[in-house]
Amino acid sequence: MVPPPARAGGIGYLTWVSTPVRFANPMTRSPVFRRMACLLAMATALTSFAAQAASPAHRRHTISQAQAERIALGKIPGGRVRSAQLQTAKGQRFWAVDVIQPGRTNAREVHVDARTGKILTLQTERPEDQAEEPLKNH
Repeated sequence: MVPPPARAGGIGYLTWVSTPVRFANPMTRSPVFRRMACLLAMATALTSFAAQAASPAHRRHTISQAQAERIALGKIPGGRVRSAQLQTAKGQRFWAVDVIQPGRTNAREVHVDARTGKILTLQTERPEDQAEEPLKNH
C-alpha cells in the first residue's frame, strides 16, 4: 500500500496504516516487570515510613504539660493540680497528673496520653500512698 500524498506543510498522514498502531510497551505486561514495579513501590513506601518513624518530631510528645493539666482538671471538677510528670510505661508516653480536691483526703491521679490527649486511667490514691509533693499554684 502506498501512502497518500503529504498535506500542505509536509506532514504525511498516519491513517494509511491498515492495522491499528499500539504504543503500549509489551514489557509492561510481563509478570517479571510487574513484580519488579511492585517491589520498587513497597521499598519506597517502607523507606518513607521508616524515615517518619525515626524523626525526632515523631518521638516527642505533642500534648504539653499545661494541656494535660487542663484535661485532667476537666475530668475532676473543683480540683487543683498537685504535680504533673511525663512518664513512660510499656512503650507508651503519658502525663501523670495528680489532682486534689478540697475537703477530700484522697488524691486522684489522671494518666493523659502524651500524643493524643486521651485519658488513659483515673486512679485514687490514699494519703499513705501519696508522696509529699507541694501543691502547684496556678
